[in-house]
Amino acid sequence: MSGEEGRVMDASSGQGWWTGLRARMHDEGGVALITALLITMVLASIAVSIVGLSFHDSQASGLDRSRLEAVDAAEGGLNVTLSSIAHTPTASLPCGPGSVVQSLSSSPPVEFRVKVLYYATFPPSGSPMECPLTVTSRPAGAVLTSKGIAGKGSQLEARRSMQTQVKMTPIFGSFGQAIFSDLGLSLGNNLTVSGDEGNDGNLYTNGNWACNNNSLINGSVYVQGSTSMSNSCSVAQDLLVNGAVTMTQSAHVGHDVASSTAGITMSNSSTVTHNATAATTCTGCTGRVAGAITASHVSPQPPYFPFPIIEYDAFAWQAAGFDIGHIYSDCNAAKTFIGDVGSATKTVVRITPACALAWGQNTTINVRQDLAIITDGSIATANQTTFRSADGSPHVVYLIIPTSAGDAGCSAGTHNLAIANNTNFTNVKVFVYSPCTVSFNNNNNGLGGQIFGGTVFITNQFALQFEPLFIAGAGVVTGYNSDIAFMREITNSND
Repeated sequence: MSGEEGRVMDASSGQGWWTGLRARMHDEGGVALITALLITMVLASIAVSIVGLSFHDSQASGLDRSRLEAVDAAEGGLNVTLSSIAHTPTASLPCGPGSVVQSLSSSPPVEFRVKVLYYATFPPSGSPMECPLTVTSRPAGAVLTSKGIAGKGSQLEARRSMQTQVKMTPIFGSFGQAIFSDLGLSLGNNLTVSGDEGNDGNLYTNGNWACNNNSLINGSVYVQGSTSMSNSCSVAQDLLVNGAVTMTQSAHVGHDVASSTAGITMSNSSTVTHNATAATTCTGCTGRVAGAITASHVSPQPPYFPFPIIEYDAFAWQAAGFDIGHIYSDCNAAKTFIGDVGSATKTVVRITPACALAWGQNTTINVRQDLAIITDGSIATANQTTFRSADGSPHVVYLIIPTSAGDAGCSAGTHNLAIANNTNFTNVKVFVYSPCTVSFNNNNNGLGGQIFGGTVFITNQFALQFEPLFIAGAGVVTGYNSDIAFMREITNSND
């Protein structure tokens, strides 16, 4: 083959190779597969990112929920402990770290642990009192720290701590309220109840409570029945009711309102400064409740107290320094003696059997020392009757119809206690007790004290300064009222 032919063949061969290469380069047979693989990789990457983000959001949401449950559990621990303190004698008070521990029936599991430290002074200062407390070591204040734990042992575990500081006042033998009514409590027309130390002028009834017309309660109200508040009735602290709550006109509650088994109904300009919790519905609460509104939530029943028993215990009164030698079966003779005992000696006037003891027409009873009138019959005052301290020093007048006197029945009114028509207690404290009806009407006032009755009616310009008074034979400490100074979340502790 000549050189010329070889070059022609080489050229022809190279051109064919180049043509084939260009043909293969323009062949799109595998592009779709590569594109599909690239898209699949992009989609897989996006899916992985979405799953990761969803998992992160879910975990964050779970942690938020656990934190909220932990805070709720911690606050619940404080409430449970304060409720326990209200009806626990001094020597049995929960004291120290882990003094109250409770697991709640929920999923995931939730629990709280409460540490309680007591102090001899309020505000608390110095070292806490030693645990356990003794009968004679009566605390004046306490600091409660409650840790709530939600989702314990899981990846979503959360711990939060709440703390409260409280001022403590003793409850003497179930006599720790300003007014106690066993069957029903009705208040109207410019009633004012003031506290002994802060807002502790508490009211309690095992029946229903009705409050009308400019009544001001500087304390909390505990009702086992239902409640109706209207006009300018105002409660400075909590209103805890087992049954239904109705608030109209400008009725006001300065802290929490709770109905344990029923609903809350609000209308007009009625207001609640903090939270409202109802077992069923909270009608009209929006815009009238400044805090949280919780419906369909069953709250614990208000603390229950049976009507306290008072019987005449001559030895107990004598041990308390009273002269018990004045026993009468005739109310007129007793009234003559009571008008002016004539000596500065603490005295019991015992009247039995039942008769009607009544004063009226500008009568003045001179009180020279503490005076206890204990009768099986009725007591009534009217028309400018005045109990006054004869020496200018404060004294206590006890008007007591014993529990056994009412056992025969209250329908006839023979065991009622009625204070009416400008009866005044001048420089005198008063303790009133009857298992039947107790009524105060028209401008009754004094230094203060307590009122206990089977049924209690109070109307027309009545003022009561609460002061827990000693009752001979019924003076043991059965619990403590807690006046909350603050409640706050704190940095989680190791307690």
